[in-house]
Amino acid sequence: MDIVESAALDLPHDFWEPRERDILELRRARQTLHAIGRKHGLTGERVRQISRHAEARLIAECDQREPRWRTATRAFLDEALAVPEADFACLLVREDGLVLDALLREAGAVRPRFWRYDATGYWTSKTGQLRHAMTELISGAPYQGHELGPRAESLGIPAELPCAVLLGGVDPPLIRTSSGTWVRRRSKRTDSAYLWMLDEGEERTAEEIAEALGDEVRAVNAAMRKDDRFQKVPLERTWSLTSWASGRGTPYGDTLEAMLAVLTEHGPVTQKELFSEVTSRYPVSYARLRQCLLSDRLGVLDDGRFDLVERGAVHFDEPEPRRPSNMVSAADDNVIGVVLKVDADMVAGNGIPVHNWLTWRLGLRSAPMKKSFAFNDGGKPLIVSRNTGGAQLSTLRARVTALGTVPGCLITVAFHLSTSTASINHTCGESTCAARGEESNH
Repeated sequence: MDIVESAALDLPHDFWEPRERDILELRRARQTLHAIGRKHGLTGERVRQISRHAEARLIAECDQREPRWRTATRAFLDEALAVPEADFACLLVREDGLVLDALLREAGAVRPRFWRYDATGYWTSKTGQLRHAMTELISGAPYQGHELGPRAESLGIPAELPCAVLLGGVDPPLIRTSSGTWVRRRSKRTDSAYLWMLDEGEERTAEEIAEALGDEVRAVNAAMRKDDRFQKVPLERTWSLTSWASGRGTPYGDTLEAMLAVLTEHGPVTQKELFSEVTSRYPVSYARLRQCLLSDRLGVLDDGRFDLVERGAVHFDEPEPRRPSNMVSAADDNVIGVVLKVDADMVAGNGIPVHNWLTWRLGLRSAPMKKSFAFNDGGKPLIVSRNTGGAQLSTLRARVTALGTVPGCLITVAFHLSTSTASINHTCGESTCAARGEESNH
């Protein structure tokens, strides 16, 4: 693609008159024409005329500076279902969001909109295709926390977009639970039970399921009776998944036992072959299969195939996951920093899902495993947990409350590995802090 020189479109901040800029900024913030008019003593129609004239002048200026910008922008949009706004910085303009918004709209782009919510930070010229892909993503629910992004990418959707839309939308069809899973809003109880049982890999009583979900036994029993993914095993008074066709008829006690049996019978196999054969005998989640690979009875041969350690395979160690952008490790590897946004789950005291790079880096390679980090000022320690379905931090409620944060604020959690201690800081900028904004409003 022919990339234009962004400097050619990097217009000065004073390109617009002060009133023009204020009107455009208010419209970008989705203020109504009448509300803006009241502020400036104008009619709504006059506000519309001023904003249209300001943007038309901008387009004319850009056409004169760089005639290729429109064609290049459209080609960029054609490469994906949705494009992060930051990716246009190299193509159009580096800093001014008003300029960027106007140019992208002129090129035929819109912000994706789902459930009465604009996906801030993304643009698309393929609204219909993107909506179809999101519908397909939702129809495949429920998901473990780590499964949503890869599934979205397989459909051509940026991995971060579904989370941004689902968490910000009004009554979205998928919601994130405190354990980090994504379940259907209208089937939260049974979807959560289904994912938990997949990870457990074996029958469970209603009491065990209810305890894991923090729910009532009677409600769990009633919901699973109406869901054809579950079946009751009367003699044992347990619940099984119908995908485990024979119920207790399977000869395996758990997933690892089934995996060892496959390797014993077939000898060395690839991971794909191993997972396929195990799930045909004992259906479980991908996360549970990955956890079983960490058993000290399994290993990898030089050619990459899996086999038993007793037959010469080398014990398999989980490869380092891709480090997410909100985590960083100090140069001496002694401190790990994690940037988190305060949300309703954190304020409510729920466990906070985190990327498994953190647990890998802390040596929590199998599940369940936990590591405790004390605070120098005392109080309840911070617990990092590695569960089958993902990783999470224990409640941060007391700490974020003491810092005076509110939903939308950013905090940084620092893990000091040599001392097994943690520290938490409020790291919002002065102009972007939600808590300071609330204070100024009062």
